[in-house]
Amino acid sequence: MIQPKAYAPFRYMGGKNMLFDYLVPPNEGLPFTFNKYYEPFLGSGAFFFKLVQNDMINERHRIYLNDIRSELIEAFLLIKNYPKSISREMVKLWKTHCQKQFYKIRNILHNQENELNDKQIGLAFMYLQRYSIMGLGNHTVVDSTRIRGGQG
Repeated sequence: MIQPKAYAPFRYMGGKNMLFDYLVPPNEGLPFTFNKYYEPFLGSGAFFFKLVQNDMINERHRIYLNDIRSELIEAFLLIKNYPKSISREMVKLWKTHCQKQFYKIRNILHNQENELNDKQIGLAFMYLQRYSIMGLGNHTVVDSTRIRGGQG
């Protein structure tokens, strides 16, 4: 079931959040009806979640979300299937966040020969997104206590 108050779980480089009001003018809605929704470039899912929030997509629709980055899809599947468990795991990572941990996780995730399972890949991706510069995929560590606004 789609939650009407669901929001994109993180910021993402190339996000379409700022385009929503341009593509779907306020108080006008979509100029067409549809039964299937395809999102080939999911990113943070901001556009999809805006459609959900505005009740333009609901459980009546067949929804296909995709992205070339498999670790991003793993993160979304974890959030969808295990929200409480993933939340606990992320809190553990956030409590131990430091520069050394950030670079260790980044290096493991980006190593083509890593032996991470799907859950570890999704968690590592979410952690890196949280602590990269403004969560935009630059993957340079920041001290989140010093960021004002946004996700910091």
